Amino acid sequence: MATGTLAGAPLLLAVGSHEAILITVGVGTFGLLVLAFFLWLAVSAVLSLVLQTIRRLCVLEQQSLLVSIRQGIILTKHHLKEVGPLWLVWMSIRLIWVPLLVPVMILLVPFLLLTILLGVTLGGAPAALVAGITALFMEGYTPWIMGILAGLPIFIVVMISPILFVSGLIQVYLSSVWTLAYRDLKAMELPVQVPASQAQVLPAPGSTE
Repeated sequence: MATGTLAGAPLLLAVGSHEAILITVGVGTFGLLVLAFFLWLAVSAVLSLVLQTIRRLCVLEQQSLLVSIRQGIILTKHHLKEVGPLWLVWMSIRLIWVPLLVPVMILLVPFLLLTILLGVTLGGAPAALVAGITALFMEGYTPWIMGILAGLPIFIVVMISPILFVSGLIQVYLSSVWTLAYRDLKAMELPVQVPASQAQVLPAPGSTE
């Protein structure tokens, strides 16, 4: 009995060490995934802070991509006190909008019922057409599957169109806020010009008056 126990001890140690290795690898992998997630959040936050300016430089000023990136980084760095609070408000609205989708969907229930009926009508026509054509060549469930695949995207888009409309309004508002802020930043970068009437009053450099 004792001899058998001693003989099986290496096997038990091997099994125990194998489980320890698996646990260590699992914990290490989970820790790396958590670290990678937070690094991704940090990088995304920094990029979102700079990308708003870069996009408007590229579109409004018609600059090249490399020039827009360079000038966008410089402009954001010089006016971080103005861009930072706006970015915080922008991120807050985006984060708050996610949980607000539930009450918005509840308020849009009457419109959703109408869009569901409209989606069934608009999506059912191509679905029936595709299913009918497929039934000429195939049998079984294949025509039904092909019809569903043809009509389902149309049904989904029509059904969620009220939510897409409201989300689009919010995106237009946020984009307009960033555009106005960008124009203000560009105005701050322009040199202060002295009016001609004041320039005539000011003494010329080197004069004794």
